[in-house]
Amino acid sequence: MNEDNSLYGLRELRKVTAQREARGEVLWTEHLDETVRNKLGYALADLRLGAANYQRNMGIVLDDVAKQLGLSPNKFDYDEYYEPSECIFDCITDQSNHSSLIFSIVEGIYQKLSVTHGPNVQAVRSDFTAEVQLVLEDHRIAFDFVEGRIIPRGEQVMHAKIVVPTISLLSGRSEFEESERYYCAAIKSIQSQRYDDAVNDASTALEAVFKALDFGGNALGARAKKAKNAGTINSYDLKYIDWIAADRAAKGDSHPGNISTREDAWLAVHVVGAFILRLASGVGR
Repeated sequence: MNEDNSLYGLRELRKVTAQREARGEVLWTEHLDETVRNKLGYALADLRLGAANYQRNMGIVLDDVAKQLGLSPNKFDYDEYYEPSECIFDCITDQSNHSSLIFSIVEGIYQKLSVTHGPNVQAVRSDFTAEVQLVLEDHRIAFDFVEGRIIPRGEQVMHAKIVVPTISLLSGRSEFEESERYYCAAIKSIQSQRYDDAVNDASTALEAVFKALDFGGNALGARAKKAKNAGTINSYDLKYIDWIAADRAAKGDSHPGNISTREDAWLAVHVVGAFILRLASGVGR
């Protein structure tokens, strides 16, 4: 389980973002505002600690970026008094620089971590990736950072089509109050990097919907079978339920030692959200 060390301001940002999305707003954007750029700059600055040949390799990153993007040779005018890491921070935080330049620098630095951090590279890359991903996600930037590459994010589409409608559907309906609480808790757990909690909460949210629809049982599978007998779902829908239950057992927080990733958590939230939307429609399968 990952520890949430976020301070008040960041917690408020996440809370307000969740509230706005619950009202149906789509917040995903390609614009990197000042706050996002500063946070990315800090993420890169943190890498300097304990790194061998850091400045020289950051200079190589800047040279590679300039060559690939066809920039002026004077674009990155670093020297012995203005180190490459300072130049990188200034470039990232400069509002006049396009996102393609910012993201190219991020990717270039990821590639050079193998040189600057030696045997610790995997741990450093993992931490760096998680930090960049969190910045992009917190501020709803429509790109993701996967295996050292910035890619257009598909999640904002999933979020707009599944997560937001699910929250909107559950919100304000007393019979779904428990399900709403757990589904929102799953999303908050992802934002707090508690991915095993998110998987568990998503599954519990689905079970709460079956409960709200008066399908009794002492577990998700038992409730789903009652729903199948009533014609609300069909026999092969039970395979989805089996998967959700198995995923909770393998990736949830109920068993010590379970290791869940951000991708595991979002998969659970999206699958469960889609299933809840179908169930709550009131139309049998």
